[in-house]
Amino acid sequence: MGLPLALWSFAAGAVWGGIAYALGAGAIGPPIWAGILASPFIGLVVGLLIQPRFVASSGVWRVVWALVGLYLGAVLFGIAIGVADEISRQSADHVAGAALIEAVLAVLWGVTVTGFVLVLAPLAYLTHWFLEWRLE
Repeated sequence: MGLPLALWSFAAGAVWGGIAYALGAGAIGPPIWAGILASPFIGLVVGLLIQPRFVASSGVWRVVWALVGLYLGAVLFGIAIGVADEISRQSADHVAGAALIEAVLAVLWGVTVTGFVLVLAPLAYLTHWFLEWRLE
């Protein structure tokens, strides 16, 4: 009997944290570490929410669910970075929530507009396919 979905998803999230570091450390800087540390938990959330839908789907819907998982993970990664950035900004002129919104939008921009989605979408699909294969 293999490892349950939760453990495989947690491990996949850790791998995705490494990918995020490789792609975003230069652009994001030190706050990226909050996202890296949260990555296994992000993988857990994405796996538990998206994987059952991916497995139950066929054809183009599997691609759609992989994309939903990719963008859900990106939003959660941005939230982790934004929360850490919010905590570190203690100046009187700081607008509460601005760093959080900025981080989420920056991650979504980085995934989509830079074209990384063209590489990350197939990787997301392969991740879900791997989870399905390991859990059969």
